[in-house]
Amino acid sequence: MKLEDQVCSLELAKRLKELGVKQESLFQWRRWSPKDGSTYIDNEWRISIFKDSTGKYEVVSAFTVAELGEMLPAELPDEDMVLLMKKCRETPTHRVFYHHPNFVTEKEYVTIHHTEANARASMLIHLIENKLMELPK
Repeated sequence: MKLEDQVCSLELAKRLKELGVKQESLFQWRRWSPKDGSTYIDNEWRISIFKDSTGKYEVVSAFTVAELGEMLPAELPDEDMVLLMKKCRETPTHRVFYHHPNFVTEKEYVTIHHTEANARASMLIHLIENKLMELPK
């Protein structure tokens, strides 16, 4: 499995940062961002495990599947919903959803992505944006 499939995408990582999620993760998306105006041939975002102490890089936490799982609440008490995750057999997708444990209501929150990390990140974004949970500590 590629590392890119085990961490959330750059787009979702940037959105989590914008929402105020603490930037503490094993990996990070980073790209060269010199403060002196100089340029660098390779200006692409890459996943890195090395922390930048020089300040020469723009960085965003690349949260892993496990880190995102720790941030997602097991249940949404105000909504009377529990967390479920499913890898689909028919299509290569992952679903993360909250629903009522006894299926007494059709209301649910669902995210579907090709990687589990992105499905979890999308759900976390949904919960924060809709004030269904507080920011992870």
